[in-house]
Amino acid sequence: MVSFKNSPPIAYFCLEYGIEDELPLYAGGLGILAGDYLLEAAKQGIPFYGLGLFYHRYVNDPTGCGFKPLTDEDGKEIFLKIDIKNPPLLARIWTKSYKTAKLFLLDTNIPENPPEDREITKTLYDSNPKNLLSQQLVLGIGGINLLDQLEINPGVYHLNEGHASFAILGLLAKQENTSPPTKLIVSTKHTIFSGAGIYITREDFNHLLSYFCFHHHLDIEKLFSAGSTELHPNHFSTTKFLLSYSQRCNGVSRSHCFYEAQVHPGSPLISITNGINSDRWQATDWTDKDELTDEQIWGIHQKNKKEMIKAVGNDLKQEFLTLVWARRITGYKRPLLIFSDLERLSKLINHQITPIQVIISGRTKENDPEGIELENQIQEFCQDPKLLRKVIFCPDYNLKIARKFVAGADVWLSTPEIGKEACSTSGMKSGLNGSLQFSTNDGWVMEVNWKNLGWIIPENNISQNLYSILEQQIIPLYYRRNEKNLPSEWIKRMRKTRQLIEKRYTTGRMLNDYFKRLYFPD
Repeated sequence: MVSFKNSPPIAYFCLEYGIEDELPLYAGGLGILAGDYLLEAAKQGIPFYGLGLFYHRYVNDPTGCGFKPLTDEDGKEIFLKIDIKNPPLLARIWTKSYKTAKLFLLDTNIPENPPEDREITKTLYDSNPKNLLSQQLVLGIGGINLLDQLEINPGVYHLNEGHASFAILGLLAKQENTSPPTKLIVSTKHTIFSGAGIYITREDFNHLLSYFCFHHHLDIEKLFSAGSTELHPNHFSTTKFLLSYSQRCNGVSRSHCFYEAQVHPGSPLISITNGINSDRWQATDWTDKDELTDEQIWGIHQKNKKEMIKAVGNDLKQEFLTLVWARRITGYKRPLLIFSDLERLSKLINHQITPIQVIISGRTKENDPEGIELENQIQEFCQDPKLLRKVIFCPDYNLKIARKFVAGADVWLSTPEIGKEACSTSGMKSGLNGSLQFSTNDGWVMEVNWKNLGWIIPENNISQNLYSILEQQIIPLYYRRNEKNLPSEWIKRMRKTRQLIEKRYTTGRMLNDYFKRLYFPD
């Protein structure tokens, strides 16, 4: 792989980072990917600056995770002025270094700010639209101000989703006009859904940005137009604004770009499939062990599976085929699909010779009532006497337990609606540890020929197909043993799956694609 150690600094803006086990400043895959990418950039020796927010509702003090307040040479704490109002908003800066990468988290919860401003960085994706808009202004404009204050001159500004689009305002303010910034701005769009950004009424836009635009001689009407569409001329879309000023923008899989073009004809997205950080997600037993015997592969997997079961703290059995469904809980990911036919599921679970067991886990956004209701339904199903202690729900899904799941699952179950799961990196993480994939044909999964590797669930009559494939293919293959009592054909698929992920779906490959296709294409 080409070395990028001499590359210009990269400034990366994102509202969430899943990077420390004890710092839950993320909602799902977007934040986990941001953490993976920062760590990969550090590994490659790239000067990388991550900009984000510190949400004090979840953690009072991040110093336990190695973060420190930003200080000057004399040890005096530096507070950042963000001139989106008069007097300016102030922010404390929490920072931590990861080799050549630094992460800066802006925090408005300081006594110098009035109470309403201290609340801006309280909750990730605040359900109050004005607070959410203020968060994005603090991230974008504040992040640019911080880079200037620290005399960091990035060669690339990489904006992760519409949430980060107001970094463009910060750059425009520096040149005091609304012409395209002279700096290189690129962006990544992770989903087709509008939740990737927000829609702002003209009234709210003018209310929150009139002072900033007047102070920096920016044409507020021209800026509003850059974020509006013919369908919604009186609303400002942060995602539309992001695309208007980005030199290049990528989607996160071929499938994502395909379906994006169906929903948004003329979509400019180029396809760069997400990857995962191997150092972070591959269990240590697999490290530097390319030429493993079947006995060694099965032994490593069984050790990891035992640790997973121990972490769950339940009556699960080591020898039973174990499916894991673990991701953010929301409607389009269809977490209830496995419960479509309780009688059929019960027969599979309670089979005397070839039983299965299921683990379900996930996070739910606080402002997602659909997700909360789904979680409640999952817990009710798990209490059904026919499924009790054999289908379990594991709450409090976090980085630590996620690593146990992806390392120990026999089968990784993924059931999103076609066209709505942009990538689904959790399957890559489990595949990196030898788990076999059982998925609908969406996201990164659509890029792979799964014959003799994993299983695709046909969308027509999907619930019946799910059970039929389990009954006729997956379960028999798992329990079919050779003279050494090893499932040799299953292990062959494990070996191929690991090789596939290591070759095509790591953040090392993703970073290489970013540099060659998004940042500095020929």
